[in-house]
Amino acid sequence: MGAQRVLQVADKSIKGNSQWVATLTHDPSGSMIATGGWDKSIRIFDIESGKVVLKIRGTLFTGHHDRVYGLQYSKDGRLLLSASGDRTARVWDVQAETCVKNMHGHTGDVKRTILSEDGNIIVSAARDKTIKLWDWRVQHHIRSLSDPKGWVEDIALSPDGRSLYSVGASGCIKIWKDFSEARVETFTAHDQTITSIAVSPKGGMVATASEDRSVRIWDAATMVNTAVLKAHDNIVSSVAFNSDGSRLASASWDNSIEVWKTKSYNSVATILGHSDTVSCVEFSPTNDSLASGSWDKNVKVWDLPRRAGATVDLVPPAGLALHRVCPSKAQLLVGFNDLDSTLNFNISTVSTVDENFKAFQALLLRGSGQESYRLRSADAIDQPGFYVAAPVLVGLAKNKETS
Repeated sequence: MGAQRVLQVADKSIKGNSQWVATLTHDPSGSMIATGGWDKSIRIFDIESGKVVLKIRGTLFTGHHDRVYGLQYSKDGRLLLSASGDRTARVWDVQAETCVKNMHGHTGDVKRTILSEDGNIIVSAARDKTIKLWDWRVQHHIRSLSDPKGWVEDIALSPDGRSLYSVGASGCIKIWKDFSEARVETFTAHDQTITSIAVSPKGGMVATASEDRSVRIWDAATMVNTAVLKAHDNIVSSVAFNSDGSRLASASWDNSIEVWKTKSYNSVATILGHSDTVSCVEFSPTNDSLASGSWDKNVKVWDLPRRAGATVDLVPPAGLALHRVCPSKAQLLVGFNDLDSTLNFNISTVSTVDENFKAFQALLLRGSGQESYRLRSADAIDQPGFYVAAPVLVGLAKNKETS
């Protein structure tokens, strides 16, 4: 993939706070990213320049006065919704740079806010075990939905906007048809807290992430579990589909992001680059990039490959022979080690190799030549020979994954 752009989120003027990034969202054009986190602030970045174009600083009078957990743009990009640990959901006029509505009523941290399909209703989910519906135009509370089994961590709408999905501490998926408690269905999904839920754009798939370190895929029509994805070594904090539903991204406390192909649910990429928990992940509206936020106080934007893989000659270092790669499920890169743990080589086609090789992770850094890359092992390699590594989307410009 192409160059990685890094947006520095840490506010140097605030001392003694973690200032972790908790949430991010793209504007509809894909040119801006809004971020929120533990410093109580909302920042809007221009992606190309990496500069802050708007900062809403958390104070009791003009902004949130606790952590910002959730953000969402309206379809026209004019409004920005926010959810906070101060127990409020707010609506911001982005152009006017002001809060236009402030919804009070939750008694616990508000974790997520989403806007209805017609743009008139805000749905807020909180750790008080409730979901609230608001007509934000008049700041009117319409109704509350209760989940007595545990607090609510995340919510999502069905593509037609008629059903609401909720997940949380109970480990269950609840589907609130027509936003009604009289028409709610409950499905046991994970043994531990579900941290995130995503619904594919066409509505055929539902993905859940959990503290049990797995991502599970569900048939939206039957809610039958169709796949269990296990690539992370710690809590999975976030899942997101791209806009055509062909890819799914998962982020984890193991500091990594995994990208999955939804036809087969094979992993097509492992993204390394954050130095702490990756808390949130989202594809751009155009699917050409992926944004991630982390407790390392950074937001990173990763360019994604677009077409089938191009082949470039792979020349082994002197004295090393080329070994055949055996097909299997995982898509991995191939390279050589010459005892220096650093080598220069030309990228070859993305190959399928034995799943066992995924234990070896590598970081690819851009070399001096257009198609020349340097491989540095994340783990010590003490034997010369041919190695494979999970594809790390840092500096990969010429490798393109298959559709």
